[in-house]
Amino acid sequence: MKTKLISTTVTILFVLFASCTKHEFNNPIDPGNPPLKAASNLVVSVFTDTSVVLAWTNTNAQLRNGTKHVVVVERSTNKVDYELIGIDTLETSGESVEVNAAFVKDITYYFRIKQIFGGREDAVYSAPTEAIILRLYGPSNLTYSFYDDTKLKLSWADNSASETGFEIELCYDNVNFVKVAEVAANVTTVDLPGSYSTATTFYTRVRAKSANSVSSYSNVVSAVVVFNAPSNLTYSFYDDTKLKLSWTDNSANETGFEVELSYDNTNNFVKVAEVAANIATVDLPGIYHTATTFNIRVRAKSTNNVSPYSNVVSAVLVFAAPSNLAYSFYDDTKLKLSWTDNSSNETGFEVELSYDNTNNFVKVAEVAANITTVDLPGIYHTATTFNIRVRAKSANNVSSYSNVVSAVVVFNSPSNLTYSFYDDTKLKLIWTDNST
Repeated sequence: MKTKLISTTVTILFVLFASCTKHEFNNPIDPGNPPLKAASNLVVSVFTDTSVVLAWTNTNAQLRNGTKHVVVVERSTNKVDYELIGIDTLETSGESVEVNAAFVKDITYYFRIKQIFGGREDAVYSAPTEAIILRLYGPSNLTYSFYDDTKLKLSWADNSASETGFEIELCYDNVNFVKVAEVAANVTTVDLPGSYSTATTFYTRVRAKSANSVSSYSNVVSAVVVFNAPSNLTYSFYDDTKLKLSWTDNSANETGFEVELSYDNTNNFVKVAEVAANIATVDLPGIYHTATTFNIRVRAKSTNNVSPYSNVVSAVLVFAAPSNLAYSFYDDTKLKLSWTDNSSNETGFEVELSYDNTNNFVKVAEVAANITTVDLPGIYHTATTFNIRVRAKSANNVSSYSNVVSAVVVFNSPSNLTYSFYDDTKLKLIWTDNST
């Protein structure tokens, strides 16, 4: 039977027991009532800094089924000098008692008990328990992680069995720690809300506590918000009215990304766009010219911080000229041109012609995007050479020109003219046709 003794009961019972006279406890021993024996196998089954539970074997078999008996509990720190810490009344068969008292960690204690049956004076003390030391072990393996820069998570290993909770301390200089949180027994994690900066390192530690003691501290961890910059920034043009940017997101706690652009190839960047967390691409509408180079960079942002910048890309609209311009004549009323399209963002092609073999070109035709051939009707003379060139165009730009071709109608004369007579009234002529 296990009985928990409150402090008031201990005091009253102790006073009553101490005030009893020899006459009141007189119980002559007769042969049918042999001397009392000491309890055996006394052990500590539960030990905290506020209570101890003792268990034993009652060796007085003849009294197992008799009246209730008194148990006196004493403790010592040297196995010589004992002090009373509790008195309780148990059923005769009772072999366990809990006593509330204050105990200090790292102190060696010994306990003994005395069972008093029916007020007899021949009760004897048990042998003391083995030495027992109250331990309150410090937590270990303290680690941290950030949800974001507004909340820190701590975790640790609980190495004690008698703590009532844990105290969490924090400082910014690894010296002047202050308590910032407390959790209950057996809890091994805590979230710490706050405003955490990438520029600030702070230190945390944890210790167990009980009603009367605290443990040693855990390891100290140095925590800092790591805010990785985006990387692998690249660009491409849909056309000269829209630019596409892409990058690699290397952070786990951003709230978004800021896109900055410099138009003068300097560090005079201005923010031109912003996207949400986990978005790693953006389209930038604008008017982009082949003659202008501009620089672009990206950084992540959060509630309280910004990351370093990504790599800087120098973007320029590349508008490749058509190439391999060639011509052929259907006849002297129609010219056919063909070329290679080397651009991906043109809206069409312009065809220009010069009739005087100079640079006085005039536009004579226009075709849509991705068209690489055109027919030019006209009156073409064998005596006239003219020059032709082509360029791509878009909403805001034109490409360089293609190669220039010099075109002239080639009208080959017939050859191998021969004759023969049928008779003196008919002549037959034969030649080779060399024109198309």
